[in-house]
Amino acid sequence: MDRNDYCIDISQDKISISDELLIPIFSGVKKLIDTLPLFNELDLDLIELLAHARRFRAFQDVIVFGTGGSCLSGKMYATFKDATGPKMHFVDNVDPYEWNRLMNAISPQTTGIVVISKSGNTTETLCQTFMALRQWENVPEHFLFVTDPGENALREIAEHDGITCLDHPIGIGGRFSGFSVVGLLPALIAGVDAKDVLHGASEVMCAFLQHGPFESNPVLASAYWQNDLFLKGINMSVLFCYAERLHPFAEWYRQLWSESLGKKDNYAPDCGENCKRYGTTPVVSLGTIDQHSQLQLYVDGPRDKFFTIVAVGDHPKTEPVSIGGVSNFISRALDGHTMAELFVTHQQVTQQTLVENGNPTRNIFIPEFNERSLGQLMMFSILETLALACIWRIDPFNQPGVKFGKDRVIALMR
Repeated sequence: MDRNDYCIDISQDKISISDELLIPIFSGVKKLIDTLPLFNELDLDLIELLAHARRFRAFQDVIVFGTGGSCLSGKMYATFKDATGPKMHFVDNVDPYEWNRLMNAISPQTTGIVVISKSGNTTETLCQTFMALRQWENVPEHFLFVTDPGENALREIAEHDGITCLDHPIGIGGRFSGFSVVGLLPALIAGVDAKDVLHGASEVMCAFLQHGPFESNPVLASAYWQNDLFLKGINMSVLFCYAERLHPFAEWYRQLWSESLGKKDNYAPDCGENCKRYGTTPVVSLGTIDQHSQLQLYVDGPRDKFFTIVAVGDHPKTEPVSIGGVSNFISRALDGHTMAELFVTHQQVTQQTLVENGNPTRNIFIPEFNERSLGQLMMFSILETLALACIWRIDPFNQPGVKFGKDRVIALMR
């Protein structure tokens, strides 16, 4: 792919794709984009969000309550680089031990709380909210809610306690809401340049539409490559990140991919075991750590995995290693080299090892990991997800398997 399209370079094994196959998939993705009007409004006016962000930047700590897509995009933005605002905490679970540890570490007087729930009825988020309201008694200015318009439990709490409530974008699920108030409000609080995020996302969207339904379209080519592997029984997608800054992105990607593409072709009660089942299981690996825990399995284990190695080019500089009078040959190999050189060498050797052992592998290289390139990486991932959903003819926006569990929890708790 041409580096001039985005600042991300994506390379992978080539497969032959006819234009006859690409044209209907391209059309299908365009229809899906039209159902998400937010994708066509990436010049979002951030003035209102900036006003709320400034209020929360005055706090020493800011806690974000939310589960899944309500939390992951904001966490990704706020932790991918050193934040310039308050210390951000993302509470996406109801583990009592972690809750108590956080509450003992912060002061209600210097802490703001942002609560995000699309439905406004998520049990974990409501539990967190009620617990916090007890500790932050009679201070509604410390809270801000984001939820769907209309009646729901979170709206009722906001009206009862006089808490400001912002509208969650209508008709867009949490995992696709990273370019809205859901992701951008925490980003702005943390000091992230949200305009650059949207600029990067818009670049990828425009490039996708301009390429058209041809083999040179990297989104469609990548989706077809993954479908080709799926049909061959390769059903695990390993995202191997060579930068800890990428780990929050990997967590966001894991939900996007799993919840959008893990589907049966028919969720009717009488579907039985004859239904076709789609999806590849995303696995997050972190270099160099997981070279020592998972690479052995990846190299010599079952051939049911494909690999995406994501690497960045802007590693911070460190002093070269100096070994002094040590004579061990391994130490001598390190002498005079920087930590970044060792890190990049590990990444390159891991990629070579996977390829030489017959594992389908692609490389995503980001010369400079900043807001713009993060927006590009997110949009590419979203478009690729939608393209594969079109190939499989499944609905990428629903999650009936999750809804069943939510309903059962409420029934049991009652």
